[in-house]
Amino acid sequence: MKTTPQRGGYNRKYRGGHFIREHLSRGEDFGNGIFRAYKAHLKEMGYRPPSYASFMGMVRRLENLGLIAWVRNEHVPGLQYPRRYFSLVKSRAADPAWDNPGKAIAERR
Repeated sequence: MKTTPQRGGYNRKYRGGHFIREHLSRGEDFGNGIFRAYKAHLKEMGYRPPSYASFMGMVRRLENLGLIAWVRNEHVPGLQYPRRYFSLVKSRAADPAWDNPGKAIAERR
Protein backbone atom coordinates (compact mmCIF):
# COMPACT_ATOMS: atom_id res chain seq x y z
CA MET A 1 0.00 0.00 0.00
CA LYS A 2 1.43 3.36 -0.99
CA THR A 3 1.62 5.99 1.75
CA THR A 4 0.32 9.43 0.93
CA PRO A 5 0.85 12.48 3.14
CA GLN A 6 -2.34 13.91 4.59
CA ARG A 7 -2.94 16.53 7.21
CA GLY A 8 -2.34 14.87 10.57
CA GLY A 9 -0.42 11.78 9.49
CA TYR A 10 -0.08 9.15 6.82
CA ASN A 11 -2.83 7.00 5.43
CA ARG A 12 -1.66 3.64 6.79
CA LYS A 13 -3.71 0.65 7.76
CA TYR A 14 -2.00 0.61 11.17
CA ARG A 15 -1.23 3.94 12.82
CA GLY A 16 1.56 4.48 15.31
CA GLY A 17 -0.79 5.24 18.17
CA HIS A 18 -2.63 1.99 17.58
CA PHE A 19 0.64 0.07 17.59
CA ILE A 20 1.72 1.69 20.87
CA ARG A 21 -1.67 0.87 22.44
CA GLU A 22 -1.42 -2.78 21.38
CA HIS A 23 2.22 -3.03 22.44
CA LEU A 24 1.61 -1.55 25.89
CA SER A 25 -1.52 -3.65 26.42
CA ARG A 26 0.92 -6.56 26.92
CA GLY A 27 2.82 -4.70 29.68
CA GLU A 28 5.09 -1.74 30.30
CA ASP A 29 8.10 -0.94 28.12
CA PHE A 30 10.66 1.82 27.72
CA GLY A 31 10.66 4.31 24.84
CA ASN A 32 13.43 2.73 22.78
CA GLY A 33 11.94 -0.73 23.28
CA ILE A 34 8.61 0.44 21.88
CA PHE A 35 10.41 2.19 19.00
CA ARG A 36 12.41 -0.92 18.05
CA ALA A 37 9.25 -3.05 18.02
CA TYR A 38 7.43 -0.45 15.88
CA LYS A 39 10.39 -0.17 13.50
CA ALA A 40 10.50 -3.96 13.03
CA HIS A 41 6.73 -4.05 12.48
CA LEU A 42 6.86 -1.35 9.80
CA LYS A 43 9.78 -3.01 8.02
CA GLU A 44 7.77 -6.26 7.93
CA MET A 45 4.92 -4.37 6.27
CA GLY A 46 7.25 -2.69 3.79
CA TYR A 47 7.06 0.83 5.25
CA ARG A 48 9.94 3.15 6.08
CA PRO A 49 10.01 3.77 9.86
CA PRO A 50 9.99 7.29 11.31
CA SER A 51 13.01 8.76 13.09
CA TYR A 52 13.40 8.07 16.80
CA ALA A 53 12.79 11.77 17.58
CA SER A 54 9.56 11.77 15.59
CA PHE A 55 8.38 8.58 17.29
CA MET A 56 9.15 9.91 20.76
CA GLY A 57 7.18 13.05 19.88
CA MET A 58 4.18 10.76 19.36
CA VAL A 59 4.87 9.08 22.71
CA ARG A 60 4.93 12.51 24.41
CA ARG A 61 1.63 13.46 22.75
CA LEU A 62 0.03 10.24 24.00
CA GLU A 63 1.39 10.94 27.47
CA ASN A 64 0.06 14.54 27.39
CA LEU A 65 -3.38 13.21 26.43
CA GLY A 66 -3.30 10.79 29.37
CA LEU A 67 -3.48 7.71 27.14
CA ILE A 68 -0.18 6.32 28.42
CA ALA A 69 1.58 7.00 31.71
CA TRP A 70 5.17 7.14 32.85
CA VAL A 71 5.57 4.49 35.56
CA ARG A 72 9.25 4.29 36.52
CA ASN A 73 12.87 4.94 35.61
CA GLU A 74 15.57 2.29 35.37
CA HIS A 75 19.21 3.23 35.75
CA VAL A 76 21.32 1.14 33.37
CA PRO A 77 25.12 1.15 33.69
CA GLY A 78 26.73 2.73 30.64
CA LEU A 79 23.71 4.83 29.68
CA GLN A 80 23.79 8.57 30.22
CA TYR A 81 20.07 8.84 31.02
CA PRO A 82 17.77 6.39 32.82
CA ARG A 83 15.29 4.34 30.82
CA ARG A 84 11.80 5.75 31.16
CA TYR A 85 9.07 3.11 31.26
CA PHE A 86 5.50 3.69 30.09
CA SER A 87 2.28 1.76 30.53
CA LEU A 88 -1.17 1.90 28.98
CA VAL A 89 -3.88 3.75 30.92
CA LYS A 90 -6.43 0.95 30.67
CA SER A 91 -9.44 3.21 31.32
CA ARG A 92 -8.50 5.23 28.19
CA ALA A 93 -7.82 2.27 25.87
CA ALA A 94 -10.97 2.92 23.80
CA ASP A 95 -10.52 6.71 23.63
CA PRO A 96 -10.97 8.13 20.09
CA ALA A 97 -7.81 10.24 20.59
CA TRP A 98 -5.77 7.13 19.70
CA ASP A 99 -6.81 7.59 16.05
CA ASN A 100 -5.18 11.01 15.70
CA PRO A 101 -3.35 12.27 18.81
CA GLY A 102 -2.14 15.45 17.09
CA LYS A 103 -5.69 16.45 16.21
CA ALA A 104 -6.89 15.62 19.74
CA ILE A 105 -4.24 17.93 21.23
CA ALA A 106 -5.13 20.73 18.80
CA GLU A 107 -8.79 20.44 19.77
CA ARG A 108 -7.89 20.78 23.47
CA ARG A 109 -6.31 24.20 22.89
